[in-house]
Amino acid sequence: MFDTFAGSMGLIVIAFFETIVISYVYGHKRFSDDIERMIGERPGIYWQATWRFISPITILSIVVASVYYRATNPPDYPAWKAELGQSEKEPYPGWAMFVCLALLMGGFLPIPIVYLMRRFQCVRFDSDIHQASIKRVETTISTQGMIKGEELEEYHDSPTGEDDDEGSGLNVSGGKFRMEVID
Repeated sequence: MFDTFAGSMGLIVIAFFETIVISYVYGHKRFSDDIERMIGERPGIYWQATWRFISPITILSIVVASVYYRATNPPDYPAWKAELGQSEKEPYPGWAMFVCLALLMGGFLPIPIVYLMRRFQCVRFDSDIHQASIKRVETTISTQGMIKGEELEEYHDSPTGEDDDEGSGLNVSGGKFRMEVID
């Protein structure tokens, strides 16, 4: 029961939402632009057709077929019948089906709930949801080469700069680097 309702069906519904969001909410053109920036070439027509049409239709067909199958063939379990000396298939009771429904909904229902909460700003997670951005607070010596167009004069491994005592640490071009072992 857990495998059927909590795992597979919930994941299929999540995959369907992902394909719809990537293709039609975020936009397949923007997604293709992102991939082109990452790997250097634009995805071909096969991938774009798969993301926009083939995957959503296939996943929707799987969801509809699964719901139809569950509606026409309710799940059952083998129950031991002592008088017969064998097991017979019995349908799950109503309360067990309620637990199955809760498992199914618990897997994917947070996605549309959080979307609606953010869309209508019922709960403010950011100062302005549409203008929210990721801000770099601090960097490490290993990521300095990845930051383009910024001049980093010195690396601090503590935000207040109290690691600047003379003689401790490793001098690095443009600043000093100190590593501490904390037990």
